[in-house]
Formats: sequence, structure tokens, C-alpha cells
Amino acid sequence: MAVVPLVLGQTVATTEKAFEDRGGLHGSTLLIRNFDATQLSGDEPNLSYDLRIGTEYKDHRDEWKKEVSDDGHVELLPGGAVIIETEESLRTRVGTGRKSDGGFCSLDCYANFYQLELSERARRLSERIKRKES
Repeated sequence: MAVVPLVLGQTVATTEKAFEDRGGLHGSTLLIRNFDATQLSGDEPNLSYDLRIGTEYKDHRDEWKKEVSDDGHVELLPGGAVIIETEESLRTRVGTGRKSDGGFCSLDCYANFYQLELSERARRLSERIKRKES
């Protein structure tokens, strides 16, 4: 697995146009929407970019998403898992933003995806029960 240095204007784009100009989904540039300019400087390479915590999160045990507290803390209990919305959204050649395409997904997108998946599981289970009854 190769490490790709993050260089603004080369391997990182901050607008759709710059992303497309560098090959879009066929190139090797990462698009960071709502980019934090304090994290990458000029043309110097960086090995990381810290995504900023957004306004909502979802604990896998809860039915609904919650607001992140004003101080930015999210409670994670032992054995828990959370999905945290970020201020940024990313686009790379690995996807279009749709989970089914291998891309990144917003918290709403993730919740909708799993709602559809659970509905599909319920439908299949119902079909199995009907087959066994007949």
C-alpha cells in the first residue's frame, strides 16, 4: 500500500473544477469539500488531514442521530460504535459518494442505506416464512 503525500493543488483539490481538471474520478486527486486551509500549507507535502467533527453523530445502539455537544464531545460507551458527521466531504476515484460505489457517505446517506438494507432483509425473511408455511 503506497502512501500518497497530500499536496494542495497536486494531490488535493478544494473545488469540483480543480478535481475535474486533475482527472476527476480517473485521476489520483482527492477532493476535500469545505476544506480547512490551516491544515495544508502551500506546496509542502503532508501525510494527514484531520477531518473536523460536524454537528451530528449516531450511536449504533440508538434509533436516531444526536447533536454533538457545543464543546465537541461525543460519548462513546464500552463496546459502542458511532458514526460521526464531518464538516468536510471527500471524493476520490474510489467512489461517487454513494456507499454502493465504494465512496464516502453523509450520516443521512448512511442511515438511509441501512434503512433500505433492513427493509430488504425483512422482505427476504418474510418470503422464507411464506415458503415454509406452504
